[in-house]
Amino acid sequence: MRRSQFGMWALICVAFFATACTQVQFVSQYDQVTDEGVTALQKKVSQHISTLQGQVAPECRYSHHKDFYLDAMSDVSVLITRAEILNVDDRNSQTLSQLRDVGENLEDLRKLHEEIEPPPPTDDEDNEADEDSNAGCLSTDAVELTGNIMDTMFRAILRLEIAKKRELDSANVPE
Repeated sequence: MRRSQFGMWALICVAFFATACTQVQFVSQYDQVTDEGVTALQKKVSQHISTLQGQVAPECRYSHHKDFYLDAMSDVSVLITRAEILNVDDRNSQTLSQLRDVGENLEDLRKLHEEIEPPPPTDDEDNEADEDSNAGCLSTDAVELTGNIMDTMFRAILRLEIAKKRELDSANVPE
């Protein structure tokens, strides 16, 4: 009986020391491509927000910004695909969720911008009065609020990536 208890304790001790020396990882490892891609996208969105804040009709209208939305949504799609691939054992789910939120917010801004675009004038209509108004422009408050929300989202993603990088750097320090 004593011998089996000793064997059991020895097995428990070996298991304890084996797991104590093993590093448990709850999030995916740092990904430099994601970090750089999110940083580039943040810059692109910030520039777009700044541009919208300084424009009046007709330059502020959706038709003048379609290319930005296509380009930015393409960037988000690439980042989401990469995050999905890195989501082994659900360890990149937080980054993936945050990137999806960025995509949804960009799409919401695009839809709002498109919805307020006035219809093109017919040949019979006088277009000069319309060109002088700010019809089809996003309000300053909407642009500022969107910019603040997007900035907060990008910061959250980048904070997580930097934390992953710090974890990687500290794990690689020789003892």
